Amino acid sequence: MQFSLAYILDRKSNVAGYYINFDSDNSSMASFEVFKRVHSLKPFKTNVFGEVPLFCTIEPSVLREVSFNKYENSAPYFFYIVTPDFFVQSGVEDDSLLYKELKKLGFKFALYVTGPDSLSELSVLESTYILCGQDSNLILDSSLQQYIAWDVETLTDYMVARDKEYHLFYGRFINVPILIDVDEDIKANELVVLRLIEQANKIDDDYDVIRIAEIIQQDPTLSLNMLKLINSLHFGLRRKVTNIKSGVVLLGRNELQRWCSALALEVLSTGKPNHLLMSALIRARMLELSAKDTGLSDNAGELFLLGLLTLSDSIMETSLEKILETISVDCEIENALVEQDSIYSKNLQMILSYMEADWNKANELRRSYGLGEEWLTALYTDALIWYTDIML
Repeated sequence: MQFSLAYILDRKSNVAGYYINFDSDNSSMASFEVFKRVHSLKPFKTNVFGEVPLFCTIEPSVLREVSFNKYENSAPYFFYIVTPDFFVQSGVEDDSLLYKELKKLGFKFALYVTGPDSLSELSVLESTYILCGQDSNLILDSSLQQYIAWDVETLTDYMVARDKEYHLFYGRFINVPILIDVDEDIKANELVVLRLIEQANKIDDDYDVIRIAEIIQQDPTLSLNMLKLINSLHFGLRRKVTNIKSGVVLLGRNELQRWCSALALEVLSTGKPNHLLMSALIRARMLELSAKDTGLSDNAGELFLLGLLTLSDSIMETSLEKILETISVDCEIENALVEQDSIYSKNLQMILSYMEADWNKANELRRSYGLGEEWLTALYTDALIWYTDIML
């Protein structure tokens, strides 16, 4: 069962929730199966995401047939999307009674509405969230619920929804590239960070660990974050490191290349919508993990860097062309970023398609490598857990 988490954004474009996209495979039980899988993942089992709601659509027929007792009060931030057909008589009992029983177990619901008539069920639902299609034409009353503009496809739709005072926004608009002013200059502090990415990914004789340490020391935030990382339990060092030069030597080349790039991106994304950093890091990790089974084992580091750079233009609010003029990266990475022929292009498109829930394209590319149905899901799950381990 393939799934990915899609972002629900607030009015500042920060992540305010997640929606579980999944490949239904035409099975009525698919929604319940994906719920069980996501529910069992470490990030949600331990609630490391905090009080951020996670939305999942579960078919009414499944809610009637499956016992949810074992999940009682174990997923306090899951919201199950209720469509109008939830309240159709089942022939045995009123579905509103089923809703009340599930609510006693600690489950929460969000109501998807298509028009004013759908709001008649609000007295029964007492929903925290109201999901509205773009053509619902509702007059919003924000005193009781939070309204989510649902299935927002384009940036124009997003701007219209903002003007209507929706609280949250979900849809494919988030994957639409935003045009960047090509004349925007790269700021001085950003230039330092780009130099770090460039230097950390030098090859062979050009690689200089002392130069890397010197660049890190030019930026206080980079220096602090690097020391925190080196002294974290992730690396299990026996003594505390207080010197940047000693720390970068202790890390070793492979770890240093990866973490310099990741920390640099974190600094660049400060003050920017937080979904950009999360997406870039998960893309990077998935691409890195994809190397082994796609004939690119020796290029795992390059694939990681490629994933980080895919959103560098949005993070820096600078054109990709200008960024690539500023730093020197491997030509295969550059070609993949500008959609030219590259040995990394197929991996990149496969990972991007998966994260955007374009299952047909992602699976077509996966099958071209002769890999099994669960392979991409395993990469995504690993990347998600890895992200929560290092960032939260």
